[in-house]
Amino acid sequence: MLLNYSYTYALAGLITLVVGAWGFFIIRDQHRWNAAVENLSAQPGIAITKAEHDNGRYIINGMRDPLAVDPNEILRKYHINAKFVNSKWIPFVSLESEFVVKRAQQLLKPPKSVSLSFEDGTGTLTATGSAPIKWILETQRTWRFIPGVIQYQENNLVDSSLEKLNTYRKQLEQRILLFKNGSTDLLSSETSELQKIASEVKRLLEVADSFGKDVKIQIIGHTSITGGEERNKQLSQQRASKVEDFLVSEGINKANLKIISVGSNQSTNKQDMTRARRISLKIFIENLE
Repeated sequence: MLLNYSYTYALAGLITLVVGAWGFFIIRDQHRWNAAVENLSAQPGIAITKAEHDNGRYIINGMRDPLAVDPNEILRKYHINAKFVNSKWIPFVSLESEFVVKRAQQLLKPPKSVSLSFEDGTGTLTATGSAPIKWILETQRTWRFIPGVIQYQENNLVDSSLEKLNTYRKQLEQRILLFKNGSTDLLSSETSELQKIASEVKRLLEVADSFGKDVKIQIIGHTSITGGEERNKQLSQQRASKVEDFLVSEGINKANLKIISVGSNQSTNKQDMTRARRISLKIFIENLE
């Protein structure tokens, strides 16, 4: 009889253990399912209309933007086998910002130098950065085909070729020519520099002309602080004239050039007399800051 009681207790204990384990796995699976559904509901571009879990089978239906995350990826994170999931997703176009931007990138194919952003409230797609004029013009025609975009803003978008023009200008404005003391003769080391300046001025004018941009180049003559100011003004003008004559001889239109004589008024480093005896350039390009 004692043996029968022991057997009964053991069997009852085993049943309790099995039921407990079974209950544990049911609760665990339900917890995983609830967490997965909550995660999916929070994903942009996904709208769940039905989610059920019954006896190890799962049902989930809803709408999904083709650009949204794959629901199966989320399910796998929660150890839910897609084989046991009956799902039906109706495709739709989400107008959330990230999807509007993704579609804009797919359609417009902007260069890496262009950044796109979208403002939900106004339906405005904004392009910033620099791009070739061909891309800019094409985008002005095609942005209207992007779902959710009501208007297009490109105020901070510049033609990359114009950006290059601005770079050429800055490079030229950094160049100087140094002269001998009290003379219109260049230092011997500056002869090649003058030729470089002529080549760069030509390049600048050619690019500007292709955009119909008018260019004015100031050739600014400077002197050191030695000597009288009247003499220095005259000497600085002679130095500027000499550079102008050379540029004209290289085929540069004199109408693009203007001589400015400042004497020693802009000699900021009084210790460096050699650098004070210089020619500098200031370039103005129409409608280019």
